[in-house]
Amino acid sequence: MAQTLIAAYETIEKDHYAHSFHSYFLRPGQMDKPIIFTVDRIRDGKSFTTRTVKAIHI
Repeated sequence: MAQTLIAAYETIEKDHYAHSFHSYFLRPGQMDKPIIFTVDRIRDGKSFTTRTVKAIHI
């Protein structure tokens, strides 16, 4: 979850901070496989920003 939050933070301006975090685990993780994080920019507003991050095993 922390890696997902960091991936989202890499796409926003420095004056915005996380105040809400929702996560869904659809499948079990596999520690021996690398993870690719994709970030979808849903909204870039003046007061808040919305991102969707997907963690995908290769």
